[in-house]
Amino acid sequence: GGGGGGGGSGGGGGETLEGEGSVTLGAFFNALDHFTLRRPAEGGSELALYDALRSPDRALLRGGHFVAEGSLVVEQLLALRREDGTPRFRLVSLLGTEQMLGRLAPAIQRADEDYADDGSRCVAFGGSRADLSAATGFKHSALSVLGIALRPPSAVPLSPWLAALAAAAGMRRPTLLLLDGVIKPENVGSLFRSALAFGVAGVVLSPGCADPLYRKAIRASMGAVFKLPYTFAPHWPEALSQVKAGGYGLLALHLQGSVEHTAALGANGGVGPSP
Repeated sequence: GGGGGGGGSGGGGGETLEGEGSVTLGAFFNALDHFTLRRPAEGGSELALYDALRSPDRALLRGGHFVAEGSLVVEQLLALRREDGTPRFRLVSLLGTEQMLGRLAPAIQRADEDYADDGSRCVAFGGSRADLSAATGFKHSALSVLGIALRPPSAVPLSPWLAALAAAAGMRRPTLLLLDGVIKPENVGSLFRSALAFGVAGVVLSPGCADPLYRKAIRASMGAVFKLPYTFAPHWPEALSQVKAGGYGLLALHLQGSVEHTAALGANGGVGPSP
C-alpha cells in the first residue's frame, strides 16, 4: 500500500515492529491504504461500536456487525480469502495494545493489499491497557485484541444452498451437521469446531439456535464458524424433508443413543415436532 492516511494521528503508534528494523507502528499504518491507527481517546463511531459489548451480542449483529476476540481468531478474519482471492470478511475496527497490533502487522499488511478500494477504512485503536480501558469502559486484557467486522450477507435458502455444497477435502461426498434448538453459543461454537475437524461440509441451524457469530460461539469454535458454510432453516422440522430430498440420509443423536432419524423423530418421515 502507498496511499497512507492518518495512520499515526495524535502522535500514537510509537511501538517498534518486530523484524522491521526501526519501523514504528504509526509509520507502518501511515503506509497503508485501508487501515488507520487512532488513539482510543480520539473516539469516533468505530469506537462506539464497542459499547455493544456491554449488552447481548444481538444488538451488534442487528447493526450488521459482529465481534471477534483473541489474536488467533482476529488473524483468521484478516487472512481468510474466497476462491477468487478476495477477503472473506471486511474488518471495520480493531482494538488492542500497540504490542498486539504489532504482532498482527503481517496479516494486516496482506489484508490491506486485498481490500477493495471502496473508500472505507478499518480504524485500529491502539494504546496502553489503561488507554483502552478508559476509552471503552471495560477492562482490556494485555493479551487480547478485538476486531469488529461486517456481517456477511444472509445465507441463501436451504435447497440451493444444499445443491451448491461441496464435499470437504478428503471426503467422497458432503456431510451435514443439523442443529436443532442448540441455544447456548458456546455449544454451537464447540459443535462447529468438531464438525470442521471431522470433515463436515456444512451446518444447518433450526430456529432457536444461537447465532454462530455470537462472540462466545466464535471463541468456542476457534474460528471454525468462519470456515464452515452454514445456513438457517426457518421452516423446521420441514427442512429435514428438504435435506432428505437432497440425497442425504438422516441420523439423529438422541438422549438414548444414536438412532435412525425416523425412530428418533417419529414414523412420519422425520417431520414431526422436535423432541
